[in-house]
Amino acid sequence: MIHWSEFEGEYAAIFSEEIGAPAKTFRMVLGALIIKEKLGISDRKIVEHIRNNPYLQ
Repeated sequence: MIHWSEFEGEYAAIFSEEIGAPAKTFRMVLGALIIKEKLGISDRKIVEHIRNNPYLQ
């Protein structure tokens, strides 16, 4: 069992609410990182892949 709220809290503490865009959820970031590593592609390419592929979303 994964305690998502614990991870989310630690992850959210890194970001400031006053500066920049709000952070994406921990689950979304972790999913993108897993896909990126599996496919062996760059950050820019993974964003493009996720945006264009409903299966990855």
